[in-house]
Amino acid sequence: MENNAANVNQRVGQRVAQLRTAAGLSQRELAAQISLRLGREFGTVTATRLEGGKRPITVDELAAAAQALGVTTSDLLSDDDLAPDAVEVLNAARDMMMANGALDAAVREWVRARHRLDALLDAEPQGRNSLRLTSFAGVNEVDLDDLISTARTEAEGTI
Repeated sequence: MENNAANVNQRVGQRVAQLRTAAGLSQRELAAQISLRLGREFGTVTATRLEGGKRPITVDELAAAAQALGVTTSDLLSDDDLAPDAVEVLNAARDMMMANGALDAAVREWVRARHRLDALLDAEPQGRNSLRLTSFAGVNEVDLDDLISTARTEAEGTI
């Protein structure tokens, strides 16, 4: 029974190391991700010992490691070899999820800017009718009425 448990620890450790390496994570980065998910310290030395099969993994650590690596706990426990392209598929899926998060943030920022622009366009301009804009190309004088007119035209063409 003890030998079987050692084999499981070795297999899980090898699988964690394989997936971590394929994901481009250092042991320190993986340990930090596991710590974050556990809500307690999981050090680099612990990750090293785990990957070497020298330290058993607890159920909560197994779940945290799987989550950090973007796989299921079954994937970490499986006797089956990973398909050669499985790691690439996991990395592509992880990249897509990260890009999706960045896209969501950009859309939220666009919506905030759009609401702010709509509110400003609905208000009557107060004060000066021109604005000096400084850019890398130099200083330009901009007529606010032209700018508002252009913004309204562009805003009508969007959502």
